Amino acid sequence: MSRLLHPDMTKPRKAWLEHLLAHGPAKRRKSPVGFNCMQLGWTEWNYSLPDGTPVTKADAKERFGEKWFDNVTTNFEERITEAGRAALQAARSKE
Repeated sequence: MSRLLHPDMTKPRKAWLEHLLAHGPAKRRKSPVGFNCMQLGWTEWNYSLPDGTPVTKADAKERFGEKWFDNVTTNFEERITEAGRAALQAARSKE
């Protein structure tokens, strides 16, 4: 049976996004919160080019095509996406 992921802004999700916004990329804790945020498009891996320049997954795919993953590095930290910023802003406006 598959589990439906609801895009609700829970307190733990909000706390994770707030942390990423304030402190930049970070390794996720051992809980489903970071994974769920990534599934919702609110976070992504912190990819960078070989010279250290940050790059999004979408930009890397556009730039390198199918071999995009061979041309980026990651330290397995997450960063907040524009969708995550928008979700966080929407949650803040409801407070």
